[in-house]
Amino acid sequence: MKALECHWMVIEVNKANLFLCLVAVLVLIAGCTGQQGRQAAGQGQQNESTVASASSSGASKTVTVEIKDSAFTPSTATIKAGGKVKWSNKDSVDHTIKMGSYESTRMSQGLSFTYEFKEKGTYDYICGLHPSMRGTIVVE
Repeated sequence: MKALECHWMVIEVNKANLFLCLVAVLVLIAGCTGQQGRQAAGQGQQNESTVASASSSGASKTVTVEIKDSAFTPSTATIKAGGKVKWSNKDSVDHTIKMGSYESTRMSQGLSFTYEFKEKGTYDYICGLHPSMRGTIVVE
């Protein structure tokens, strides 16, 4: 058995340790790349489309909120129950949308996230990566 000496620890090198290290690295890599397709209860949807104009037809109106210069514009949006909000990231850094315990996947520049609001109420949200960014959705 050989020993590798690092500046902060000594690692015994044998087949079992090498195998366990390799498995741990593979699990970490898989965990980092497997989060992109996650959705919350079928309500959230991430896609690569750019900002679309707000649709004004019927109850399924979609309001677009732009993320730019570390701010949500508009910071408050009002929709009807059953309507959707689409957040579109125009910023150079990643953002998420966090409402209570729910958080969207990361949105890089050019990506968007759409959420359907089925119940009336006031929904405050933040960017999960930059909590000073705040917004409100009012559902009538």
